[in-house]
Amino acid sequence: MKGETNTLGAIIDLKTLNSSTRARLVLNTTALYIGTETNHPYLFLTNATEKMRLTESGYLGLNSTPDGTCWFQVKGNTGVLDNVAKLFGGDSSTASYRGTLALQHNTDVTIASGSGLAITFAPLSHTGGGYVGLAKISGVRENATANNQDTALSFLTRSGASNSTTDTEKMRISSTGKVMIGTATPNGMLIADDGSGVKYSVLTKDANIGSQFYGAYSTAHVRMTYPAVADWDLLANSAGAFTIGNGTERVRITSAGLVGIGKTPSFALDILMSSARIAVATGDTTASQIQFINSGGNLYFGIDDTSGGGFGVGSYARVIYSGGAYPLAIFTNDAERINVSSAGVTTFKKAARASETALTSSGASIAIDLSANNDFTHTMTENTTLAAPSNAVVGQSGSIRITQHASAPKTLAYNTAWKFAGGTIPTLTATNGAFDTLYYYVRSASVIECSLIKAFA
Repeated sequence: MKGETNTLGAIIDLKTLNSSTRARLVLNTTALYIGTETNHPYLFLTNATEKMRLTESGYLGLNSTPDGTCWFQVKGNTGVLDNVAKLFGGDSSTASYRGTLALQHNTDVTIASGSGLAITFAPLSHTGGGYVGLAKISGVRENATANNQDTALSFLTRSGASNSTTDTEKMRISSTGKVMIGTATPNGMLIADDGSGVKYSVLTKDANIGSQFYGAYSTAHVRMTYPAVADWDLLANSAGAFTIGNGTERVRITSAGLVGIGKTPSFALDILMSSARIAVATGDTTASQIQFINSGGNLYFGIDDTSGGGFGVGSYARVIYSGGAYPLAIFTNDAERINVSSAGVTTFKKAARASETALTSSGASIAIDLSANNDFTHTMTENTTLAAPSNAVVGQSGSIRITQHASAPKTLAYNTAWKFAGGTIPTLTATNGAFDTLYYYVRSASVIECSLIKAFA
C-alpha cells in the first residue's frame, strides 16, 4: 500500500505483492473514487462476511453473487419470511401521484405498439434445476403513435408442466379502464375469453357467487346464467330466442314482440304444452283471473279453429264481456247466440236443443237419474214401476217419452214421489206401440209434479 498526491488528488493504492490485483482510492475536490484497477470484482464485507459484490462487468449483487442475467440482483435470507426490499416514496401534502419505483427505457425512443417494461416473477424449479414458470406485469404501449400516452397494464403467466419459454397474456387493463381476461379486445367493461373464441362478461354480486350475471356473446348469442341453479340459463340470439334449462328452448320472444311458450310464436301469445296444464291464479278472490281486451276496450275471449271443428260453429267462436252493467254474450260464426244481461236474464238467439237419455226397466223397476238429462225415453218391455228419481234439484223440468210394447201392452205404476193432479194416477194407453208423454217439474227432492199426455197419433 502506498499513499501519494498527484493531479488526480490524494491517492491510496492497494495491490498484491505481484501486482496482479490492484485497487485504488482517490479523493479530490469533486468526488471520492474507490474500486479495482484490474479485472476483479469489488466485494463489500461486514463482520468479515461478504454482503455485496460488484463484478468486473458491472453487475451488482446484494447478498447474492450476480449471475450476469441482470444488472442488480438481491437475495433474501433462506427460510425467513420477510421483505427482501422496501421502497419508500417521498411524503407530499398535495394530492399528487409520485412513483416509488419507476421502470424506464434508457433511451428516448418511440416504443412499438405492444412493447413496454415489465416486472418479472421467476420462481425456482421444484427440481432445483433452475428458473421455470414466469409471470409478468407489463406496462405496454397501445399504439405506436409518437407522443400518444395510451398505455395498458398487461398480466402474463405460463402454464404447463414443461419449462415453457413463452409467457402469454391472461389479463389486460386498457387505458380507458376496461378489464379483459384472455382477450385484448376491449368490447365491454369486463370481458373474458375462455380460449374458444366466445367472449364472456361476468359481474359477481358477492364472493360466494350467490348471484351472478354472466353474459357470453359470439356472433349472435348473449347468455345470462345463475350458477347456483344448474338448470337455469337464459340465452338470446339475433332472432330474439330465449332458452331456459340446459340449452332447451322454452320461451321465445321474436323481434316483432310475439311470445311463444313451448313453440315458435305465430301470434302475440302462442303456447304449446305437451303435458303441463296452463293455470292463472291471483290472490284476489273476486277479480278476473285472466282478461283479454280487444281494440274496442271490451273484454274478449276467442277460440280460433280454422278447420271448422272444435269449439263453435264455422271458423271460430268467441265470448265477449264489457264489464259493468253490460251483458255477457256468446258468439259463433261472428253472430250472437246467447245473451246474459247484467240482471241475469238469459236470452237464446236460436233454438235451445237437448238430447234424450233412454231408460230401461230391470226387475220391474225403472231407475231415473235426473242429473243425466232433462228429457228421457222408455220403451215398455214389462209391467214396471217408475222409481223415485235420484239427484232431483228443485226447479228442474222435463219429459219422459213412453212407447208402448209393440204387441202386448204393459202397465206403469209410480213411486209416491210422482204426484198427479187430484191424486189420480193415470194409466198408459193400452194400444200396441202407442205414444204417451209424462211431463214433470221438481218441486222438492221428494215431490215431482207430473202430467201424462196420452195417445199421440
